[in-house]
Amino acid sequence: MDANKWISMEDRLPEENGRYLCYVKEQNDLGISYYQWNCAYTEGVGFIKPNHNTIEITHWQPLPTPPKQ
Repeated sequence: MDANKWISMEDRLPEENGRYLCYVKEQNDLGISYYQWNCAYTEGVGFIKPNHNTIEITHWQPLPTPPKQ
């Protein structure tokens, strides 16, 4: 899988449990916002997100390689 390529939720879900970078759409009193979020995926459960229904995960991708220390 190519790094930095967003995968649509409509196309497929991750094949493995783990942490992923998610692109999120949120509707609130101020309107619609889009942002990236580090989220967890568990097979059979899906992406775990905050406990409010205004968030929609539209795309995801593997986390980038962390920086070397």
